[in-house]
Order: sequence, then C-alpha cells, then structure tokens
Amino acid sequence: MSHGVLALGGAALCLSGSVWYVPAWADLRAGPDRPASRRLAAAAVLVLWTGALLATALLAWSGPRPAL
Repeated sequence: MSHGVLALGGAALCLSGSVWYVPAWADLRAGPDRPASRRLAAAAVLVLWTGALLATALLAWSGPRPAL
C-alpha cells in the first residue's frame, strides 16, 4: 500500500478523532476546575492523538517522489 493511501487513512482517522481530543482539550483548558485525574487522562488522550497526527504527517511527506 502506498504512503499516500496510508496518509489519507490517517488523516481521516485524525479528523474523526475530534470526538476524543476536543473534549480533552477543553478539560485541560479548564485547569483546576477539573480533578487532577481527569486532566491527566486528557493529557494522555492529547499525546496519543498528537502521535497519530505526527505519524500521518510523516506518511504524507515520506516515500518516493516522482522525478521532475
């Protein structure tokens, strides 16, 4: 499977993951209004989705390029 197809799938996954990372971002932005355990879990969610985003970016920009 080509890198482009995998990158497209990763992008679709990251876009659909907004149901997880948007509430996590809101929990972190709330700061001390949320319990520490909830903020820790939100930080873990954001780290996971950042990793997925970086993997998608690497797939999008890696691989063979056609000669000009």
